[in-house]
Amino acid sequence: ILNPSVLLAGVFLGVTSSLSTLGPAAGGLVSLYLFAKRKQHALHALFAYWFIGALITYLTWPGLWGSPLQSYLSSLSTASDFPWDGKVLFRGILYNIGTQPRSYLPILLSLQFTLPALLTTVFGIAISVIKIIKRKSDWLKIIILILWFLIPFVLVIIIEPIIYDNFRHFLFMVPPLFLFAAMGLQSLFKRIKNPTFRAVVIFLLIIPNIFSLVKLHPYQYVYYNSFVNGVGGAFRSFEMDYWGTSYREATSYINQVAPPNARIIVFGAPHLVETYARKDLIVERYKKDIGIDQSVPTFAVLLSRYDKDVYVFPQAENIYIVEREGAMFTVVKRLY
Repeated sequence: ILNPSVLLAGVFLGVTSSLSTLGPAAGGLVSLYLFAKRKQHALHALFAYWFIGALITYLTWPGLWGSPLQSYLSSLSTASDFPWDGKVLFRGILYNIGTQPRSYLPILLSLQFTLPALLTTVFGIAISVIKIIKRKSDWLKIIILILWFLIPFVLVIIIEPIIYDNFRHFLFMVPPLFLFAAMGLQSLFKRIKNPTFRAVVIFLLIIPNIFSLVKLHPYQYVYYNSFVNGVGGAFRSFEMDYWGTSYREATSYINQVAPPNARIIVFGAPHLVETYARKDLIVERYKKDIGIDQSVPTFAVLLSRYDKDVYVFPQAENIYIVEREGAMFTVVKRLY
């Protein structure tokens, strides 16, 4: 009878693989751990694990139906070399996609985590390395966690795949870092027995994070730490609101001040404005040769990305700015 744990693990592998082309890599780490623990005795379980995973992947990923192997390899190729032709803002320089320096990922990882998170993660990694050297605890699990982060991290630096919008495509590398942070805290609390002192430590670690969350709300994903003087220091040096989430706030302002049937010219993604705009407002995508009818009340909604807020309609006045901590995300200009 098939072990329920193997069955459940195979289902998770299949669902993970159907959601992400890199899902099988997680299965590789699981297989490495199981084989290291049980050697040849693990082969039957691993065969069942991968068979169930492949079956669930096929059933839950319609794109594989017909030619599964070819379709998967095609998807993997597209994911690793995604056809995106934009530019990437990094350390104040706009790079053509794929030309940013190899330090792109390491620097962003060091800038977009809070300092308490970085501190506890580094401490946890140091403790974990000591445990591996001394063969304490389950050192093999620690090695698997290190490989979980280190393998894709090194491959990104060496292969230089298409990366943009900071490191959002590599969020799967984040969980092991937080697990190391938890190990660091666990090791620290073994030495701090007093519950009050523990509470003080937790308070000191989380209060800066809560403070930042409140100040940036609802744009927490643009966070940068004090290594670059926060979001204000990162403005026009690193990517900000690349999803255009601040367009909603800008549109709410326009809804309040725009005359009936006003025209709204939007840089980038007009649907983000159209979703929240009043029904009478005419929303259009910005084009270089767009005409302006001076008899129609007209507004422009511009992201600060690529400095469009500066170069598009430069003579027009900013009548509203969506900003946090000195960083502008979106500006609204009144044209006529």
